[in-house]
Amino acid sequence: MSIWNRAHEAADFIAKNGPPVPRDTFAPRPPIPESRRAKIRAAAVGEIADAKRTLSDELARLGPRLIEARAAEAKARAALDDATAERQRLEQLISSAQSTASRREEDAKLDLVETADERIEQAHKRLRRWVGLARNCPGPSLLYDEKSNPDGSTTRRPSTFWPDMNRCIASIEDAARQVDDLRFQIIDPADVLPRIGEIEDAISWCNAARRTVAEAERR
Repeated sequence: MSIWNRAHEAADFIAKNGPPVPRDTFAPRPPIPESRRAKIRAAAVGEIADAKRTLSDELARLGPRLIEARAAEAKARAALDDATAERQRLEQLISSAQSTASRREEDAKLDLVETADERIEQAHKRLRRWVGLARNCPGPSLLYDEKSNPDGSTTRRPSTFWPDMNRCIASIEDAARQVDDLRFQIIDPADVLPRIGEIEDAISWCNAARRTVAEAERR
């Protein structure tokens, strides 16, 4: 019920019954007979004693259990603190081990790069140049390919230039990654060029990219 409705109900009550009478203006209650008064007081005293006795019994029953529960809680908190500290210690040790291993690996890779066969680096640069040439190939002027049929008619199909070019570029990029990985392998100098040749031979060329790269290599 809203405050507005309660205010209206209070106003209606006062209009019908008059203002509320103060408590001290009520007529006094009739006196309690002495015999009944004694029984009420005796019962009240007994009730107080019984309440105290019940509380004492409950405290005697529950008190030790509360002490045990508090002790168990303190023990659990101490165990949790110990476990947290151990976890943090192990995490720091693992992080330190990872940092050390990463640093050692990077130092070793740097040694491999600095001592790698120069032909590997040359081949990697060449492949990256091929990727750039393929990306800059001019696209077709038409969005379809035409095929002449034996009867003299022409069939038009959607051009596959860009899907073929994208596959070619991805293949050259993969070849460049494979050649770059040769720097981190132990390879006999006599096997360097054959390995590079195998990787380059596996490139999936499209006609436009092959033509563009061939023209650039002839210059």
